[in-house]
Amino acid sequence: MRVANAMRVASIATVVVLAAVGCVGQGVPTATPSPTATPTATATPQPTRTPTPTIVPTLAVAPTPSPTPTVAPTPAVKDPRPQDRDLFGLAQRLVLKSGESIPRVVNPAPVSYAVGRKDRFSVTDTTRAEAHTVTATLWLVSDHAYWYVDDNTSFKVDALRESAKVFEEQIYPGVTRIFGREVVPGVDNDVHLTILNTPLRGVAGYYSSADEYPAKVHALSNQREMLYLDLTSTVLNTPDYFGTLAHELTHAVQFAADPTEETWVNEGLAEMGKQLAGYTPGFRSAFLASPSISLTIWPQRSASTIPHYGGASLFMEYLAEHYGVETLRTLQDQPANSIQGVEAYLAAVKAGRSFREVFADWIVANYLDDPRGGVYSYPGTNVRVAVSDVIDSPKSITAEVAQYAARYYDLRLKSSEVAVTFKGRTATPLLPVGPPGGGDCWWSNHGDSIDTTLTRSFKLPPGNPLTLGYSLWYELESGWDFAYVEVSTDGGTTWDVLRGSRTTSENPVGNAFGPGYTGDSGGWVDDRVDLTPYAGKEVLLRFEYVTDDAIHGAGLCVTNISVPAAVTVSTPEKDDSLWETRGFIRTNNRDAQSYIVRIIEMGAEPRVRDIPLDANQEATFTIKGLDSGVDRAVIVIAATAELAMLPGSFQLLVAAP
Repeated sequence: MRVANAMRVASIATVVVLAAVGCVGQGVPTATPSPTATPTATATPQPTRTPTPTIVPTLAVAPTPSPTPTVAPTPAVKDPRPQDRDLFGLAQRLVLKSGESIPRVVNPAPVSYAVGRKDRFSVTDTTRAEAHTVTATLWLVSDHAYWYVDDNTSFKVDALRESAKVFEEQIYPGVTRIFGREVVPGVDNDVHLTILNTPLRGVAGYYSSADEYPAKVHALSNQREMLYLDLTSTVLNTPDYFGTLAHELTHAVQFAADPTEETWVNEGLAEMGKQLAGYTPGFRSAFLASPSISLTIWPQRSASTIPHYGGASLFMEYLAEHYGVETLRTLQDQPANSIQGVEAYLAAVKAGRSFREVFADWIVANYLDDPRGGVYSYPGTNVRVAVSDVIDSPKSITAEVAQYAARYYDLRLKSSEVAVTFKGRTATPLLPVGPPGGGDCWWSNHGDSIDTTLTRSFKLPPGNPLTLGYSLWYELESGWDFAYVEVSTDGGTTWDVLRGSRTTSENPVGNAFGPGYTGDSGGWVDDRVDLTPYAGKEVLLRFEYVTDDAIHGAGLCVTNISVPAAVTVSTPEKDDSLWETRGFIRTNNRDAQSYIVRIIEMGAEPRVRDIPLDANQEATFTIKGLDSGVDRAVIVIAATAELAMLPGSFQLLVAAP
């Protein structure tokens, strides 16, 4: 698993499956291994936890009437694309505010550690979103890694030695041959990875990109490239342990290549790293049993992600089998993320096809796996998804399908001709509930490792008190992703993060840069922040949304912004042009919905038909020969909205004239 910037959920495939792996007790060490290197070094500085502040009392939201503030000129910047998160920049402008650059390396001179050394490490409980500290001893040094074991964990030293040998001879070369190396020497100025074997909760292992940063940037950073392996659900020197290790190593390599990639791409490639190291990817059977889950949109509950790992793994397997496993490095290295990154990859390998076309072929291949080969097959893998429903008589079906997922309807009517009508909804909401009064709102966008902003300049009037009120809705990964309200008095060089009645200053995994919104709002709510300290000043006001490496919600939407002391409110309908948007989008809570509909006719020779839809996302078509020549037909339906995370709705009418 990749624990996102501040340590996200237990990284990858290793994730949920771990729970299914039984614990095996191991004996205490029987011998002390000999060091393969005898370096000396000072201890790495340890991070400190952010204290939990007191809760702010709820404030009323009605604006206080008084002279309307002067609106200063603002640049009309409108960029709908989410920006990649820059943790150094965020720490500098929101927390440190010193103007001095933050060193990228914490040890000016190269370091190397010797066997017998003890260190304290911050470890994240990904199921509870909280951190704790463990003390571990360095038992072994191999060419590319330090092998630490938690002092409270029993193990067999011989098994640790064998694990290090397999890592160096099989896992490390298997992964790096295709994907390249991790950051070397890295933030600690050391060429070794640190592999910490310690009890973890709910996962077999994880990688946290937070460790790649100085503690000034992320308070819980261990300031070294690290992989975390659980010795309660996996056992040293076993395939389960090695597969998890390969998966997490691939995440470390991915960070070096593209630190802001989306979860589904990262996890799919990490499972391929596991395969390249010689171990069987997991979770594919879970996906094949539940193919109607989204390839690109993952749930926030880690226990629900198992089939998503399988789907992402199979999609990468499909790309590898059709375009060459060596081309996966090209995909990993794309600066663009998610679907846009796959589009760039397909162009780079001269596939001659778009992501939408490849996705449409892939969902057919997941059912057909055509033995004749071609785009509807897995040449080196046997695959067959479960059908969503068997239709053996005329019927009308109203259903939903997740975005970039597929439903499979198996037609078993014994009729010479079957008439089918498909009717899809032409729009899907971005949010479960729209703004009060049905107007527009400014939406933050969504994604992993993004930083989006909504900014406007004001000349605030003098007076006391001054407040900023607003209505907002939010669904943010609780404890991991945060939204902020900020003020700048120096033209945007530094920012003060303001406290509202619904913000929290709790920072359990070190991801927050100040009091922020996290979790779910439970509907549209009103909030207010105090601007009294800025009375009479020219300021920039900003809403900012920052996500970590893995998993995200639908984001936040803001409207009815009561500028201090104004008798009117700011809405997208009234003055959208006055707000600078970088990643934020003005929306009426409707995203254009499109679909893919294909027919697989199973006879002596399988045949696949693409069903074109009109502008209303509708089509009527016939299937002939179900009583002779065609054993059965399967209707494949997928939803493909650009931004919506909610499922697409459709109606399917099947009639036998």
